[in-house]
Amino acid sequence: MPADEVEQSRFRVWSLRMARANVSKRGGNVMRAWRRINKKRETVSAVYNARATRREIMELSEERITRIGCRRLQESATTSEAGWGLTDEEENGQD
Repeated sequence: MPADEVEQSRFRVWSLRMARANVSKRGGNVMRAWRRINKKRETVSAVYNARATRREIMELSEERITRIGCRRLQESATTSEAGWGLTDEEENGQD
């Protein structure tokens, strides 16, 4: 597996954790939290930027964040194109 795909998965897990921490600490806007984290990186999905609410990010457990990142890593190993957007199941909170 290319090192770049591993790095993208690690970054996704890290960015979800950071967004959750920023929202809880500042009680702030989710979009602003994502933008602050991803000023130079474009890997976090537009779906999350557009649709995540403060409550949804706060409900992401540590296990779920890790599971999302690991699933992305597995998918990128089996497909030629790694999709970083959330699936319908993930948007609805189902795994």
